[in-house]
Amino acid sequence: MTVTLWMAVSLNGMAAREDQSEDFLSKTDWEMFLELAGACDGIIWGRVTHQLFEQSVRRQFAELPLVVVTRDSMFATQPGSIRASSPQEAVAFLMRSGSNRILLAGGSQPNAAFAQEGLIDEVILAIEPVVIAKGIPMVAPNASDLRLSLLGVDDRRSPTLRLHYRVLKS
Repeated sequence: MTVTLWMAVSLNGMAAREDQSEDFLSKTDWEMFLELAGACDGIIWGRVTHQLFEQSVRRQFAELPLVVVTRDSMFATQPGSIRASSPQEAVAFLMRSGSNRILLAGGSQPNAAFAQEGLIDEVILAIEPVVIAKGIPMVAPNASDLRLSLLGVDDRRSPTLRLHYRVLKS
């Protein structure tokens, strides 16, 4: 099983502005996400990301399992989505359903929780050529460091740069 963290970010690692807008991201980022989603067996993300993107993803991938990691026990999901209270619970659910390739797609808090638990195997970033003064970082400040080894660079969709890393586990 492989858990791949995917994020589209500014050059300085911001996934969104403070108001959660992503106006600096490009259509290319969405296309890259859809390619990765089409190649995975399940998506894990946080409540806010789920609320923003569930319908768009469902239109493309109706049968793809979506797991929402949230501590809100009252959060209700639609059919085809489930709620998990922890990264371990989310991964265990997808493993039980036969998933081998899991896409972790944000936000900042779930990314940090997965990093803290050592559950991220790869990182794929779409880097946009913009620096955001204030925003939401791709991982929350409480995250553990991830040591990475570069697997590939794709600059064919200029100006967006795609970086692919393997997480070095100790």
